[in-house]
Amino acid sequence: MVRLGFIVVLLFFVLNGGGLGIPNVQASSESYTVDSLDVITRHWSRNGVSTSTSFAFISKVRSASGVSVPLDTISTMVVRTPSSAECTNHSLNPYWYSRLSYTDLNGDGSIDLGESGTLNDIQGDEIDCVLPVSPHEAGEYQATFTFTNGSTYFENLSYDSPGQSISAFPPLENLAAIWLGDTGEMTLAWTLPQTYGPENSLEIRVYGEVDGRAKNKQLRILALPPNLTGFTVTQDMTDFLQVEQTDQVRVQLRMRGEDNTQSRTIGRYTYVPATRSLTEVSGIKLDGVITNSNGDAVQSGRIQLIAADDAQTVLYSVELDSTGRYSLPGVASGSYLLHVLPSTSMDNQYYLPIQVPVQIGILDMTLNYSVSMVNGNISGEVSKDLGVSNWDDLSIKILDQDFTVVGETKVRAGRYVTPTVTPGTYYLSIEDSSGLYAKKFYDEIPEWDMPNALPVAVLEGMTATDINISLHKVGDDRYHVRWPYVSTTHTLRNGISNTNSFVAYEDIYTYSDRKRILQDVISSVSVTTPSDICTNMEYDGYNFWRLNLRDQNRNGLIEEVEWDELRVIRGASAACDLNTSPHEKGDYQFTFTFEDGSVVQRTLPGEPAGLSINELPPVENLAAFWDNKNREMQLNWSLPATLIYDADDKLQVRVYSYQNGHYQNSQLRVRDLPANMTEFTLTRAMTDVFDVPDVDQLRIEIRIYSSKSSTYSSSIQTYSFDSRTGTLEEAEISATLLDINGDKKTGLEEAIYSLQAISGQ
Repeated sequence: MVRLGFIVVLLFFVLNGGGLGIPNVQASSESYTVDSLDVITRHWSRNGVSTSTSFAFISKVRSASGVSVPLDTISTMVVRTPSSAECTNHSLNPYWYSRLSYTDLNGDGSIDLGESGTLNDIQGDEIDCVLPVSPHEAGEYQATFTFTNGSTYFENLSYDSPGQSISAFPPLENLAAIWLGDTGEMTLAWTLPQTYGPENSLEIRVYGEVDGRAKNKQLRILALPPNLTGFTVTQDMTDFLQVEQTDQVRVQLRMRGEDNTQSRTIGRYTYVPATRSLTEVSGIKLDGVITNSNGDAVQSGRIQLIAADDAQTVLYSVELDSTGRYSLPGVASGSYLLHVLPSTSMDNQYYLPIQVPVQIGILDMTLNYSVSMVNGNISGEVSKDLGVSNWDDLSIKILDQDFTVVGETKVRAGRYVTPTVTPGTYYLSIEDSSGLYAKKFYDEIPEWDMPNALPVAVLEGMTATDINISLHKVGDDRYHVRWPYVSTTHTLRNGISNTNSFVAYEDIYTYSDRKRILQDVISSVSVTTPSDICTNMEYDGYNFWRLNLRDQNRNGLIEEVEWDELRVIRGASAACDLNTSPHEKGDYQFTFTFEDGSVVQRTLPGEPAGLSINELPPVENLAAFWDNKNREMQLNWSLPATLIYDADDKLQVRVYSYQNGHYQNSQLRVRDLPANMTEFTLTRAMTDVFDVPDVDQLRIEIRIYSSKSSTYSSSIQTYSFDSRTGTLEEAEISATLLDINGDKKTGLEEAIYSLQAISGQ
């Protein structure tokens, strides 16, 4: 075979009457070249059925400077064969796996001690294009590549000889595999369809797979004699494949022929790790990814293969995973209808089902599809003082989750219907162009409290009805309650664990001018939970200095730009213990009745259930050490056994100061630290906030905040502290705590001091 690769851009352009430039490329566009363009023929045998396919493929694209760039830089690939047929249906095939490779250096058909394996991570991709003729022809192949920036690259290949036919170079036959659990060995056996020549060589590949899809492990044995009829994969080799996640094994025998020809024999087996047993799976593997029109994964749904006949019987069915992938590992060859059935709702996305005909041959197939989202809208009534303002002055705006306006409509005779939007979660605002009525958000949220607006879910092809809004005039005196919430806390205090769930709310404000007022304007509060009503609210005020720091880049350190000012934190909260802990999933309805007879309702819709202490336990073995020379405090702790916190969970360090058992007016708070860290140093700049002579006790708290629900865990230790001598000793916390006024505080009231972070205080 003679392979000639060269660029013919200049010749092409001159023949077409051009000057010295490159065709179809802007002067500012970067040019690309293609490495490793090749043509190959592969003969396949699967479940006793053979076929032949030829491909043109590449594995590298390089910039003009020689730097490798992603293959998806290619927008079109056209390969013209010697008989002037073309292949244009190119596909991108990424791959990643961990590979253990052995080479039979002496060609004796076994792996000896001197032929030890090498372990490498293999990652890359290739683009291939199926040729219309197989085996591939002798002669000249002309390839044209167009890139996403509009530039073009041409290359020619010439082959003296065609690929070998399947009759001249057939795959091996009757592949069988047995994995013996007692010895850990896998025995492979097959038969020869003919005697192969010395120019041929045999390669064995064994893949460990997950869900019939992910080739997470690959064992490769190279350069075996071509006329072997069996091979034993030793325990040293199979231990590499022995992982709990592996549920399927694919065995492949590759015979390398002449003139870019290969033969492959494939067997697929289900695998039980506990017994190392294999059961052969017949049929073809069909997999793919379902995305929406934005290219995002459809995270829930089902794929069905239906018989292509009048009965349309469902023959195969499988769920989509969270990445939009599906896999059917054992499909028989034939004609089907493939039915994509996205779930009614997943992450507030809604889609239309699709049905397409498919033809399954004898090769594994990857079929990706895109589904369309179904639009919906929102409607409701608007109430106001009639005759004071024209309805036409009122407009409703619909905002996405980033509070960006995506639609707008007018109010007509007290009703509105928004434009259609793709299904999802939205917010509504109402504005009066005359300026008579205050701008607000649904439900009863003033403009200045926009982050606490109540979301509205728009379902596929449906109208969210009865989303009603009432207006009030600018300057009207009314009340607004901020930050109603539900939470579960797990506390480890001096080695004793406790779990508590509660509903709570923060401060009371005037609606229009955002003035904080005393809580004694409330006459009663009730909270309807999914299974109970909570009315025994206990009130608490707070007033202290806080130095607030935030690890914004989550690197476990506090840098200069992550410092906040020292400020006074004042306010009030009230909490009510729930009978069920952790708290339940569902809606929580707050009803506040004020002394003037007005009523304010706030709803927490669809709250996730709290996590149990087993799901989010506190950190353990908290210890603190004071470095008197540097005026620093080192904190360390350990993570709960067998638990790694979620990557999105957050850790917070809090240090409170006391004097004579009284809670002092200083608090250090370090937020948003990585949840899985086990130590932190409070620098002198931090400790100065509580390093004062009259402080004699420190309470140190490590909190873990869940990313999944309103749950946090706290590990607390109390220390006697002498800043003059640097003495820091663990102490028992007083059974009776006193608040900043010297009054006794109950256990619940003391816990309320720890509630503020949930609401952002």
